[in-house]
Amino acid sequence: MEGVPQVLFRLPEVERAREVLLLEGEKDALTAAALGFCGTTKPHGAKRSIEPFLEALRGKDVVICYDRDDAGRAGAVADADALRNVARSRKLVFVPEGKDLSDWIAQGGTREATAQN
Repeated sequence: MEGVPQVLFRLPEVERAREVLLLEGEKDALTAAALGFCGTTKPHGAKRSIEPFLEALRGKDVVICYDRDDAGRAGAVADADALRNVARSRKLVFVPEGKDLSDWIAQGGTREATAQN
């Protein structure tokens, strides 16, 4: 993959959206899309900096919803900080149950409850 440019997952949808859910992996981004949100993720998960992808999120309302673990929490805080002067708004949320958005939805979480978090 050397020399291949890396972009946010589902970049065309991200470019068209006003609000973007930034998640930790493709599975969760697809779950968010199935719920009617614009879900995306960066290559290599929560441990990778959002910095190479900031321009794609400029002026967007970004909701960061990473996994409920130490790496997810640390990555969410770091990415929220990096988005400070880039995103129109930024918000950190964590699902109330399960490891991630997909687990929570599988356990009965709903779109409406996701939007309220």
